[in-house]
Amino acid sequence: SDIGLQATIQLLVIAVLGVMWLGSLWKEARTVEPITYSEFVGYLKEGKIAEVFIEEGASVEEGQVLARLDGSTTQAQYQLAEHQLQASRKALAEVQVRLAEAQRALIRARALRKDNLVSETALDQAESEVAAQQARLEALQSEVGVAESSLHVRARDLDDLVIRAPFAGVVISKDAQPGEMVSPI
Repeated sequence: SDIGLQATIQLLVIAVLGVMWLGSLWKEARTVEPITYSEFVGYLKEGKIAEVFIEEGASVEEGQVLARLDGSTTQAQYQLAEHQLQASRKALAEVQVRLAEAQRALIRARALRKDNLVSETALDQAESEVAAQQARLEALQSEVGVAESSLHVRARDLDDLVIRAPFAGVVISKDAQPGEMVSPI
C-alpha cells in the first residue's frame, strides 16, 4: 500500500510535470500569433457596380479581383485612344516617306542647279518642301507621344474600375451589390 501510494504520487508528479511542460510549450506557441488587420477597400472611380465576385466570409488571395465597375464608357474611351494612336503612327509613317522623297528631290534639284538646268526658285521650293516635311515629322512625333500617353491614361482608367484584394484574408463585410452606384473613398 505504501508502494502503491508512492507509485501513485510519482505518477501524479510526472503527470503534473508533463502538464507544466506542455503548458510552457503552449505558451511559447501562443507568442507566435498571426498579425490580424483589416482594411476598407473602395473604388477609385465613381460608377455603377457591374459585378461582385465575393461573399462575406470568403477567403481571398492578394490581388484577387473582388468587384468591377461598369466599364462601357471607359472601354470606349480606351478604344478611341487606341485608334488615335494607330492613326498618328500611320500619319507619321506617311510623313517619313514624304520627307525621304523631298530629300531626294532636293538632292536632284541641287545637282541640276549646278548645271543651271533648274531655276533658283525650283531649288528654293525643294528646300522648303524638305523643311515643311521635317516640321510635320516633328509635330507628328509629338502627336504620337501624346497619343501613347492618352492610351496609358485610359488603360489606367480601365484598371481603376477593378477592385482587388490588397492582401490575402477573409472578407468581413460586403457593402455593395451589382447595380448600385458608388463614389471614390
